[in-house]
Amino acid sequence: MPVVAVGYQLFDNWPGYAGLNPNLNPICGHHLNITWGGRSVIAEVTDRCPGCGERDLDLSKAAFEVFQPLSTGVLEAPKNEDIVWTWVNGYGRLPEMSFTP
Repeated sequence: MPVVAVGYQLFDNWPGYAGLNPNLNPICGHHLNITWGGRSVIAEVTDRCPGCGERDLDLSKAAFEVFQPLSTGVLEAPKNEDIVWTWVNGYGRLPEMSFTP
């Protein structure tokens, strides 16, 4: 299942989060539509990325492999200017998803 960790600034300042238990942050369970290089994936927010910037994302292996082989390591220039992510309506666990190139 594609999942994603969001930057700590977004995670820590999400409305309704008291900062006491990250497992209870209401941002978890929301979904992002992530697009890069002509491909897209919907991933579920499940965690906080302490090393990420405000708009950075840390993708799970399943989400990353939609865009590049894991050996790439980081989605970098020249395409990184094209990375777009938007919130998707809905909440809860995503069903198992598959990607066909």
